[in-house]
Amino acid sequence: VPHMLSLALAPKATIEARLRSSNTLRRATESASCSGRDTLRKDTAKVVASICAIAMTADSSVSGARIRVHCILSLINLLGEDDAFDEFTAYNEEVAIVLVEALRDAHTIVVSAGAQLLRKISEIDVVSQFIVLKDEWFSAMLHLLETVNEESVNPHLLSAVINVAGNAKGQFPMARCARLLQILVELAFEAKTAPQRAVQACKCCANLLAFPDNCSEMKRLSPSLVNAMLECTEAATSALE
Repeated sequence: VPHMLSLALAPKATIEARLRSSNTLRRATESASCSGRDTLRKDTAKVVASICAIAMTADSSVSGARIRVHCILSLINLLGEDDAFDEFTAYNEEVAIVLVEALRDAHTIVVSAGAQLLRKISEIDVVSQFIVLKDEWFSAMLHLLETVNEESVNPHLLSAVINVAGNAKGQFPMARCARLLQILVELAFEAKTAPQRAVQACKCCANLLAFPDNCSEMKRLSPSLVNAMLECTEAATSALE
């Protein structure tokens, strides 16, 4: 793996060479044992910096998009097994840049990879709250939920929202974000045409409402919230039967 990283970062490396190296890295992180991934994480700063550098130097071509996907999936494969690595990655500014650029990418496969990275981070309790505490992440995610309708993207974003809504450190700003609540209400009211997404939206609302301090504020910001959840429950249940 270190050899693949050095090849991809060589000043005169062709895009084909970078694509091969990033693909090898992704496959290595997927197939490695836990101890193998532990070895990769030993030099955390170097590994994360190298993966991000490869992603950020990829151009806007289809091959460049595939390189970014391989890099993001490699990060996902390394997350969730070591708290120190997880925290370093979540705090890392280069990772933040790669993630935000992925969520804004013109290639759906890259946006999907970015959404999967958000979902992975949301599943890790020690860093889950970063999704809402980092304004650029949260803003990019809300924009996608408002504008994109892709099966390879939206379910990952909604899963991330559900997970963070259940996090004691992440739920407070979410319950007070009128923009997010409006998105969730609109999704809940679409239960007849998109039952799975409506159910996910209701799960997020339920997680937020599980914190008593959120109830009155959410009802104030979104008076139709309760009605949306009730309608979703009835319509989604009927549609899924």
